[in-house]
Amino acid sequence: MTVHWVYPSGPQVRTPFAIGRRVAAALRARGHDVVQWDWDDDRVIEPREGDVLIGHPHFVPWTVFRKSARRPGWRRVVALSPYAHGRVEYVAFLDDLLPRCDQYLAIPGRHWFSRLAESACAHWRPKMVHL
Repeated sequence: MTVHWVYPSGPQVRTPFAIGRRVAAALRARGHDVVQWDWDDDRVIEPREGDVLIGHPHFVPWTVFRKSARRPGWRRVVALSPYAHGRVEYVAFLDDLLPRCDQYLAIPGRHWFSRLAESACAHWRPKMVHL
């Protein structure tokens, strides 16, 4: 099994790059084979048996996570990104993607997650995990 990790992960010290490197290192420390992909890459990953796709979907439709999530054969597809529905146009692109995902690891403040049921994104709740 290979984990395909899609997240900004360049050499910069600041976030989100440091987060991308640290998560990849943590996955490797737990014994996973990890292939890192930049979130704005435009290639498509063809999954092999047992492969997992985890990462930050880009709002641009022809980027690696969004194109690869459409491919059949993934063991799991997990989206991970910041979430707030105060400006729904910032997250609306996920509406087309989340049906292809097994889970959505959302990074909101407590306020946004507690008000999810009142939002236009309430139908995402069954797949959401509050990080």
